[in-house]
Amino acid sequence: VADLLGGRVRDRIPLSFSIADPDFAADLERMHAMVPAGNHIFKVKTGVKTHREDMAHLEAMRDAFGEAIDLRVDYNQGMSAYDAIRQLRDIEAFRPTFIEQPLPKHNLEGMARIAHALDTPLLADESVFDPREALVAVRMELADLFSLKIMKRGGIRRALEVAAIARAAGIGVYGGCMFETGIAHAAGTHLMAAIPDLELGCEFYMSTYYLKEDILAEPFPVRNGHVHVPTGPGLGVEIDRADQGLRHHQRVDHHVADEFDAIARDALARQVFVAVAGRRPQQIGDAIRQHPVDFLRHRPVVAAQSGFEMGHRNAELFCCNRAGDRGVDVSDHDRPRRTLVLAQRLVGDHRRAGGRRMRAGLRSKMVMRRRQAQ
Repeated sequence: VADLLGGRVRDRIPLSFSIADPDFAADLERMHAMVPAGNHIFKVKTGVKTHREDMAHLEAMRDAFGEAIDLRVDYNQGMSAYDAIRQLRDIEAFRPTFIEQPLPKHNLEGMARIAHALDTPLLADESVFDPREALVAVRMELADLFSLKIMKRGGIRRALEVAAIARAAGIGVYGGCMFETGIAHAAGTHLMAAIPDLELGCEFYMSTYYLKEDILAEPFPVRNGHVHVPTGPGLGVEIDRADQGLRHHQRVDHHVADEFDAIARDALARQVFVAVAGRRPQQIGDAIRQHPVDFLRHRPVVAAQSGFEMGHRNAELFCCNRAGDRGVDVSDHDRPRRTLVLAQRLVGDHRRAGGRRMRAGLRSKMVMRRRQAQ
């Protein structure tokens, strides 16, 4: 595929691994094993814990590995605009290569202020989804770098369009991803292999370090801190069609959906949908961790930016993807309406006071978004 995208310009891509475990000691132990094996790029998920804790973690990593590692930080839209610059100047003391998406995606003016105030490059992720948003970002000078994700852009062709805009504007790109299997990683790898000025590596590590089982016949090619571009036909990978586990998961999809519907009617699931309306992302993360269904294996979630951090946009994606499993239209428009449709469906016969308040909150959010769009 890379050859069809203009020709591969590299055979391997440096791998970035995300430091996102709630148990930082466990992540530090992983780093002690990974650095001698050739891994040197680590992106630290910040903004979930306190600023003081984030600083302590960055200090511990610099003390342990010095300049042998390339540190980046990612706030996943988690900062407040009023004190973001002050806190990020503290973070600059640890010499990160870039700071990713500190503010919510719609706060473009705030992103631009941060980009101009800091010496460290700012990377836009959620603020740049498509070519139009890429053009806006270039005009507003709201970032020095873009995170390039196939799923977020709408496919390889659209991702190439964003990459072309970035290149014309002198903006660097980074190979980002969602929580993915080896197939999606292979597609992203071919895209990154065909981008001439990719300098910041990629984060295609999930299938190697997190999935208990992948569906590829051979492991996704990660060696010595690099992703190696597959060389076979197409994406260069093959599905293990003899995998008994894969056939089992295909059979249980309807069971999983029914199980989710049953759980969605209890208090825990109602908290999930209240969280969507009330912008309480931690409730959603907690609900997913406690849920008895294995969300990654059975595909009811479009995963958040890290394993346990659910931003507000991802909360909506969580709802919409469940709707897709249950047959509700999930075409890529009118997201507030789809969230409302699913909330109504899962509330079911529990349309008493709590359900009415929930739907009213979702309708209010939909009206607000329409007003903002106007």
